[in-house]
Order: sequence, then structure tokens, then C-alpha cells
Amino acid sequence: HLLVRDAAYQGLLKRSRAVLHERFVAWADVVNAERGRTIEFEEILGYHLEQAYRYRADLGPLDDHGVQLGIRAAERLGSAGTRALDRGDMSAAASLLGRAADVLPTADPGRPALLIRTAEARLELGEFGVAGTLLDAAIAAAGAGGDDALGATARIERLRLRYMTDAAGSDDQLVSQIRALIPTLESASDEAGLARAWRMLTYIEAASAQWGAAERAATAMLDHANASGDRLMEIRGLPALAGIARYGPLPVDQALLRCEALLDRAEGDRRAEALIRRAIAHLRAMQGDATTAREIYAAVRATLLDLGWNFDAALVSLDSGPIEMLAGDPAAAERELRNDYETLERMEEHNYITTTAAYLAEALYRLERIEEASTYAAFSESSAAADDLLTQFLWRGVRAKLLAREGRHDEALAMAREAVRLAGESDDPIGLGNVLLDLAIVLRLAGRQEEADAALDQAVARYERKGSVASTRSARTVYDLARDQPLGTGRIG
Repeated sequence: HLLVRDAAYQGLLKRSRAVLHERFVAWADVVNAERGRTIEFEEILGYHLEQAYRYRADLGPLDDHGVQLGIRAAERLGSAGTRALDRGDMSAAASLLGRAADVLPTADPGRPALLIRTAEARLELGEFGVAGTLLDAAIAAAGAGGDDALGATARIERLRLRYMTDAAGSDDQLVSQIRALIPTLESASDEAGLARAWRMLTYIEAASAQWGAAERAATAMLDHANASGDRLMEIRGLPALAGIARYGPLPVDQALLRCEALLDRAEGDRRAEALIRRAIAHLRAMQGDATTAREIYAAVRATLLDLGWNFDAALVSLDSGPIEMLAGDPAAAERELRNDYETLERMEEHNYITTTAAYLAEALYRLERIEEASTYAAFSESSAAADDLLTQFLWRGVRAKLLAREGRHDEALAMAREAVRLAGESDDPIGLGNVLLDLAIVLRLAGRQEEADAALDQAVARYERKGSVASTRSARTVYDLARDQPLGTGRIG
């Protein structure tokens, strides 16, 4: 009985327990090798070696045998943790990789890499504070060991964490810091580190809505990942190309073909497949198929949550919110966006939450919840990075309409035109179309009907260039509703 077993175990001295755990592994290794099942039980045997190591550590300073037990445990746990990463199980990966790093000697050359991978898993779980501590430890360990390339990689990951949690930073400064680390990685021929560097540059170009530059950065990321032999990083980089196809100037039908091809390349990796399908959902919505789009984004969220990719799951509404607005259901958009806003807030994430807030402000505006819309637009305005072009023109579009509703038409027009100017610096046809629609509504509320109609025509031209029939239909509906709003009325509060 388990109770008898536990009572017997608790009655053993720690040294006896350590010996038994180690003997069990020696026996199991022989049996598993005979049966061809060596890898299958790595996690279990890693646990037993870990226990033997810890009991010896409890008894006093470790001798060489005790240190070797820790190294052997780390090999098994690290291997099992890497497989957990491969299958997208972030909770298991974070636990196994972290335990592997814990049982290694402080000066072991393999420890910084384990700390970096553990931090990546914790980051995806939304545990930003723990991830930061691990990366700081990785930087220190790499420095102590004289491994400049691993130190550069750890610093790049630290910059990625800061990028996600501190929207106040300058993207130009961030780019300079990353580019300053690239020569160290190049001199060491560290392709995996270079892939991480270009991944960060992809994020930054995407935030600036420079989709052509983002595609070039993503291609470089994939090339370095391929050269490193890191199939996992290569596959997990594919969703970046799907996002570029969704936001960039590529017409919807061609963007869908590209995403389907990317889906084939990512086959077997549930996380990559889910993120590519998220882009597909938005593209289907642009075609007017809201039912399919909803089914896809709901399945994507469920998959990501099941795998423990909590941070990625909290970004789904950046597509599902706009999808619901395209479908004419701002209430559903508000539910999607508010849920993710609150999740990001709990995570203490300070970058993507500003974009979520801007979209949420738009949904609330369409629901005629003016004061709430103003609150979220103001939060986005005060918190978004100056270099985050997408968010900068999103909140301005909402604020312009709110000012127009208050009767402050000159300020509203100035802000709407600034949003159009900023969006014009991007190569995002839908984003530019949306702020032209905002301008049309502001002009309409200011009583300048002819100019309003012209701005609407310009918005529709951008939607048609992308091939988004749903955007054109939604824009005309929203614009027609603005005709019914009394001029110069409504208060921001």
C-alpha cells in the first residue's frame, strides 16, 4: 500500500534514500536500454537523480560524486524539458528546465543556456518577474564563465522582456542595443543567438507597422534559426510571416494562400499552427466569413491556454476584437478585448496592453459608452510607446471622434489628421483606411459633409486595395450611423 511505502521511506536516513534513488536509476538504465525505451523515462529517472543529489546536498558540502549526480540529473531533466518545449507544454518545460539549472554547479558552462530557456518558458506563461530574475542570473553566469555569446543572447532576451513590460522605452534605442550585440554573436557564429536578435527586430518593425521591413527581419530570423539547426525556433518564427501577411499590403486572397503554405510548414507544432490560424481568422473575416473566423479564433485561444501559452492567448483579441467589429458586433468585441486587457493587467504587461486598450476604446465608442471609451483611449495615449505607430494612430482616431462628439471640432480635426499622417507612414492599408474613416466621421460631426464623403471614399479605396469586402461594408454602416448623431453633442466627462 502507498501508506506503507511512504512510512518505510520516511523511516530511512537521507543517505540511504540517496543511495536507493541512485541504484534505482542504475537498474532502470539497464532495463530501459534492453527494451529500447531509454528516452521515454528520462523525466522520471532525472527526478530520482535529482533526489539523490538533493539528499546528499542536505548532508553537507558535496563531494565529486554528489556534483556528478547533479550533472547527470540536469542532463535528463534538461532533455525532458527541451522535449516539453518542442511539444509546446510551457508549464512542464519551465519546471524541468529550471530544475535542471538548479542542480548544476554554479560555474557549469551549460547553466546559462538552461537559464535562458527556462526564462523563455516563464515569459510565455506570463511570469515576467521570474523570467527577469532568471535572465539576470544567466547574464551573470555567462559573464563569470567568459561566454560572451551566451551573455549577448541573455541580454537580447532581457531586452525582449523589457519590450513587453515597459512601453516607455524607445524603439530606436532598443534597436541600437540589439545591433550592438549582433557582432559578438556573429564572431562566435552563434546562429541561435542571431535568430533571437532578428526576432526582436521583427517585433520592433511590426510595432511600427513597417511590414516590409518586418518581413525582411523575419526572413533573417528564420535563416539564422535554420542555420543553427534549431527547428523549433524556425517553426515558431513562421507566425510572424502570417501576421505580416494579415497586416501588410498583400491582398487578402494572396495573404490567405501564404498563410495556408505557412500552416503546412508548421505542421505538428500546435503553438505555431494556432498563431498562423489566428491570422487566417482575421483574413476570413475580411472576406466576410464571420462565422468561420469566430470558430477559428475560439479554437486558437483554447489551444494556447491548453498548452500554457498564456501570454499569446492574451493577445488573441488583437484579432478577435477587430473581427467582431467587422461583423457588426461591438459588444462581442468589447468582451474579447476586456478579458485580454484584464489578463495583461494582471501579468503587469505594459506594451501590448496599450494596443488592446485602443481597440477596446473603439468598441466602447461604437457601443455609445462614451466615458468608458474616453478612459481607455486616455490610458493608451498616456502609456503607449512613441514608436508604437499602430497604437499611436489607433488611440488618436478614437480621441478625435470623442472630441468631435463634445463639439471641439478644430481639436478633433487636428487629431484625426495627425492619425492619418501617422498611418500614412506605415504600409498598413487597413489601418490607414480605419483612420480615414475616423476622419470622415469627425468631418461629418463638424457639419462638413462633402469633405466627409471624400474621406470615406479614400478609406474604401484602401480597403479595396487590401481586398477586404467586410471592411468596406462595416465602414459604410459605421459612417451611416454617424449621420444620425446630433452635431456637436455628447460629453467626454
